[in-house]
Amino acid sequence: MRQNCWEYKKCGRERGGANVGELGVCPAASIEAADGIHGGVNGGRVCWAIVDTLCSGSRQEDICAKLHNCSQCGFIPAVEREEGSLMSARMIFAQMKLPLPAAPCVCPEDDALHEVPQGLQARGRTS
Repeated sequence: MRQNCWEYKKCGRERGGANVGELGVCPAASIEAADGIHGGVNGGRVCWAIVDTLCSGSRQEDICAKLHNCSQCGFIPAVEREEGSLMSARMIFAQMKLPLPAAPCVCPEDDALHEVPQGLQARGRTS
């Protein structure tokens, strides 16, 4: 397996991590439906497509705002370099077998990575 987001960010929110007692297990570390995507454990290599992660000190609840914030992170380019390309968020959700509503949300960037169906933030939660 390749490096997961919690290893890259050193957040300690993976199962058994140093910050789980205070902050809980991160959804990216626990969403089994994403296991293996881009070679990661659970959602560890598709964290940008998983809501309710805690990045830069704030909870990422809205998927469109999250994708904008994640576009500033060095982890996505690292995964892209290793993989050669990235699945769009829509493809990631499809692989996780989440239902896709017809209308996409309006995201800050017009990019395949940001192609996310409206309403997935509610369906992507692991709790």
